[in-house]
Amino acid sequence: MKQQLSLLLLSILALITSLSAQTDVSTTIVEATVYLQSAQITRTGKANLPAGRGAVVLSGLSPLLDQGSVRLGATGNFMILTVTPQQKNRPPVTDLPEYTQLMDQRQVLADALAREKIKLDVLDEEEKVLMVNKTIAPAQAWVSAEEVQKMAQFMRTRLVEIRTQRLDIADGMRTNQEKLKDLDQQLNEIRQRQRESLTEVVVQYQAERATAAEFQLTYLVNGSSWIPSYDLRVSDLTQPVDLSYGALVSQNTGEDWKNIMLTLSTGNPQQQQNAPRITTWWLSPNQPFARVQAGYAYDNELMQTSNVVISREEADDAGFAGADVAVNLTNTEFRVRLAQDIPSNGQQFRVLVDDYELPADYQYYVAPKFDCHAYLTARVTDWQKYSLLPGEVSLFFDGAYVGKSNLSTYAATDTLVFSLGRDEGIIIEREREDNFRSRSFLGGKTEQRIGWIIKVQTNRRNEVPIVIEDQIPVSTTDQIEVSLEAAKGATLDPVTGKLRWELKMKLGEQRELGFRYTVKYPKNMTLFLE
Repeated sequence: MKQQLSLLLLSILALITSLSAQTDVSTTIVEATVYLQSAQITRTGKANLPAGRGAVVLSGLSPLLDQGSVRLGATGNFMILTVTPQQKNRPPVTDLPEYTQLMDQRQVLADALAREKIKLDVLDEEEKVLMVNKTIAPAQAWVSAEEVQKMAQFMRTRLVEIRTQRLDIADGMRTNQEKLKDLDQQLNEIRQRQRESLTEVVVQYQAERATAAEFQLTYLVNGSSWIPSYDLRVSDLTQPVDLSYGALVSQNTGEDWKNIMLTLSTGNPQQQQNAPRITTWWLSPNQPFARVQAGYAYDNELMQTSNVVISREEADDAGFAGADVAVNLTNTEFRVRLAQDIPSNGQQFRVLVDDYELPADYQYYVAPKFDCHAYLTARVTDWQKYSLLPGEVSLFFDGAYVGKSNLSTYAATDTLVFSLGRDEGIIIEREREDNFRSRSFLGGKTEQRIGWIIKVQTNRRNEVPIVIEDQIPVSTTDQIEVSLEAAKGATLDPVTGKLRWELKMKLGEQRELGFRYTVKYPKNMTLFLE
């Protein structure tokens, strides 16, 4: 009986020991898919699992991990029982060898500064004694002139020594204070890091015999994002524009990404992914406000899918580490071809995604009413097939940096317009036409006539079209009448009042444009015209 009880106790003890045994598995980040406001991390790790029931701990994960997003894959001859993400406090800073070593260095520096401070105090006291003796000694009748001279020589020499030593000590103290400041910064960073909790994933398993296991852990983490960044370059007005599609990637997740495969996605998995569904809108008497939310709900059976992928092959001879583009049903992914290093410091790192040659039409644009300079513009068409997102564009023309613009893809238009800056080779002048400038009064009406002359001269060899826009006012009431009397070669938009000239001019050519308009309004009305 006692023997059976002993065997039972041994079996229970073995079971408890097996259940309490935990194997720490070291994992490495191998891939990150960065969304516009978050990222999906993929880690891998290996472990040798003993037979029986046990647990492995995948630790050192980001404190910003979304526990509901954790997914685990594994290979090996064992069965996974549970997968449990949990928060874990970091060990106190006093348990860290790195922290202890830095504190020892700080103490050595603090002691050195204290000793140097004592030396400075002693030198200060010695100088005070010398200065007191300087006034006392010459006043003694028994002190000879020769002794006074010797004393003065001694004081002069000693004061130079004291003040030189003081400078040397102060210089050394400044150096040590800088070192102390750096150490305090490192110590504060460690304290801040240790105040943050860690996330770990505990995996309970059962294995009939010892086995080798491989784990793949994926999870969603906040603190990461990317935004598009473009370089648009124009080398010649007869060539397409070159658009470098880049991404500014930043992350502050608490995990450094070293030598990882990076994918950039336009999706946002944290958004509501279920389509709305109309429900009954109940209207009751004395209802204080319309219950809008009662009119719809989210249908859990209508889920977003992204399983069908359309791939577009990229040029193999590209001279940069670009990305392979996959257009899914609901988002676009850019898989960067080379491994990347992105530390967890919140700084933006530019990753080149692709390089495109876009067909473009060039033209000069002038609005001389506001600015008599001609601005070269590039009109890019057929841009929708390149998976562009809104973002900032750096503009380069003929190798020189021009400035910045913004690419807006929200407007439903098939043309993107970029300004490439002023061109001093196009000379524009706008001046009043004195022969058509008057104000007269007829009955109860005031009639005002205004005329403008626009002179254009080009000193450019390229016959790039020039678009000039001006305007006449548009009336908002029947009491004001606006009439366009003349506009040489211009088209008028009656809704906006815009006048538009489209010109093609050769080198050295000059043209004179102009327009006249009349405004009639009541005599007792005040209008401010040009």
